[in-house]
Amino acid sequence: MRLLITLFSLWFFFINNVVAQNQLEHAQKTYTSSDGRLYVNKNQPIYLFIGATPDASNLQKLSSQQSPQSVNPLYFEKEGRNAIRTPSQVDPITKKVVMPEADIIFDVYADGISPKSSAKFLNATRFLKEGKVIYGNNLVVNLKTFDEVSGIDKLYYSIDGGPYKTYKDSLSFEQEKDYELKFYGVDHVGNVEQVNEYAFVVDKTAPTVSWEIVGNANKDTLSGNAKIKLSAFDDVAGVKHLYYQIDEKPAILYTTPISLSQFSGGGHSFKFFAIDNVANSSDRNSDGEASLAAIKDFIIDNTPPKATFLVIGDYYKNGSLEFISPRTRLKLDGEDDMLFIDRVQYSINSTDLKMEYSEPFKFEEIGKNIVWYQAVDMVENKSSIQQKSFYVDGDAPVSGITYKNPKFFARDTLFIGEDTDITIFSKDHGAGVKEIDYKIDNGNFIMGSTLKLTGGGYHKIEFKSLDNVNNEEVIKTSEVVVDVDGPEVFVRFSIKSIRQEVVDGETIEVYPPYVNMYIGATDRYCGTQSIFYTIDGGIRRDYSIGSNPSDVQMFNAEKIYTVLVEAYDKLGNKGSKNIRFRIANR
Repeated sequence: MRLLITLFSLWFFFINNVVAQNQLEHAQKTYTSSDGRLYVNKNQPIYLFIGATPDASNLQKLSSQQSPQSVNPLYFEKEGRNAIRTPSQVDPITKKVVMPEADIIFDVYADGISPKSSAKFLNATRFLKEGKVIYGNNLVVNLKTFDEVSGIDKLYYSIDGGPYKTYKDSLSFEQEKDYELKFYGVDHVGNVEQVNEYAFVVDKTAPTVSWEIVGNANKDTLSGNAKIKLSAFDDVAGVKHLYYQIDEKPAILYTTPISLSQFSGGGHSFKFFAIDNVANSSDRNSDGEASLAAIKDFIIDNTPPKATFLVIGDYYKNGSLEFISPRTRLKLDGEDDMLFIDRVQYSINSTDLKMEYSEPFKFEEIGKNIVWYQAVDMVENKSSIQQKSFYVDGDAPVSGITYKNPKFFARDTLFIGEDTDITIFSKDHGAGVKEIDYKIDNGNFIMGSTLKLTGGGYHKIEFKSLDNVNNEEVIKTSEVVVDVDGPEVFVRFSIKSIRQEVVDGETIEVYPPYVNMYIGATDRYCGTQSIFYTIDGGIRRDYSIGSNPSDVQMFNAEKIYTVLVEAYDKLGNKGSKNIRFRIANR
């Protein structure tokens, strides 16, 4: 009989959370290489089965009498080659032991070590700035991975938190932005490498260069004592070098303002460009062609600039009053048709313009504030002093809640009915109330100020209000119980019935003529307010006023009576009961 030993494995799936991106799920598995070697994951449980047919049907799982604790599952002890042995090779034809005797060996290669992957950044200049890695144009990244035992199955990568993809070829990074590159390898038996992470920036933008004339100027002519001051800015990699060129002379590295006294009279051209730390140069346009900035004409600007302001954040205007919140910032600037704005000077609640504007600012004082401001251009032309008044409102509205009738208060609890009108009100002494929001129980906040509650039992109303400059009130809470059930009616007789009869299919009690009826009612929450009764569809009477069936014999005639009892609680909820019985002497 030909024996076939087959290895089966359990598949385990796992998720390895790395920062904000999840790796794909990779099962531990077995793998047979092209040379016939069988590989298993060293960390996965192994079970041995034996069968008597080549198609692996009717398999039986093997167990061990001598070492049951080490099988089902079985784990391989070492990396690389392991062996499963059975003594004595048997000739499949003669069924006799082959001499000399030798073990039958099944080779199994165990792999419990994850792959090792690396990245190589090519074709772009690299620069490290404040711990941030920056690359220039044409960046290409090659990924490489290696596994020593079972070999690499796949290499995966993810860019900027996107889904993991199978790596096939070099990665190009064409966009100018911050990148997050993650990658890991998986071998043929499901060993998953810990995610490799690279954060870097691709900077393809050249520095911006500005110039400034320092000194006097007359019409289109600059004074020989004037200087040209250059400044360059690059907000990513930073500026490495700034160059300038006078007329057709070679470009010179800029270090200090350029004195014009060294040049002869007449017309001159002035060119400049900057290079950043990853080789982006401002002397090239988007098509890669030379594009040097040039100054050929100088203009004297006698027109004062215009001072401007911009409110950033919460703002509300009511007639002539302008309201802002303490969070609101005021941006000051200026406009000039010819030159740059040199500075904006301003003051708050004072006409002395001592402060120079640098960034949007907030007002420190609550209430009325006045800002005076003035713009100055590069040749000291000044705008007229402007004035702007704002009321700084830092107080949130104050809201409350009212319940109209029906309502009832007892035991520190407010009880209302489903018809009770509820109103949320709010007051604000500054910019005014913009909206009122509320939510009921576990619902979402909705805008509104009037509501009713449906459904009996405990309810919690949370509410808040917002003013016109977005000062938001702290959430307030009101708890209430909605009572939708009327009292439970009880009817008792002064004597037990003398018998029962069936009338129109209904069993009714029979009482003697001298019987009295006692009526009562109980309410779960608010208590019974009133009880009314009606005999045989007659007049509806208040049980608590005048004679009633408990102290006056109202059932003297021998006949069938129908009594309707209605009870009301303090919220107007009604409970009722209909009683039918017969009066007979015997």
